[in-house]
Amino acid sequence: MTRVILLPILLLTLQSAVADQTAPSGADLTQQHCTRCHGDEVYMRDNRKVKTLESLKQQAYGCNSMTGANLFEEDVEKIINHLNAEFYHFER
Repeated sequence: MTRVILLPILLLTLQSAVADQTAPSGADLTQQHCTRCHGDEVYMRDNRKVKTLESLKQQAYGCNSMTGANLFEEDVEKIINHLNAEFYHFER
């Protein structure tokens, strides 16, 4: 009986591990959907529009909508986390 229960759990665990390895990172997603249009300079300029974590989130979700990228929420969150870690350094 234990084998019957453990096998599906093991398969789900392995499937999740494989999916995590093949999922694009926040850096990959940023390169593919953000910096290909406007480069990194927009994040580093002195007069940048994004001044809070909330405005970073609004900008990222707005860009996803305006560009028609149709990214999943988890992918937009990866982009937000990457941009925050790399450029903005807002406290969470």
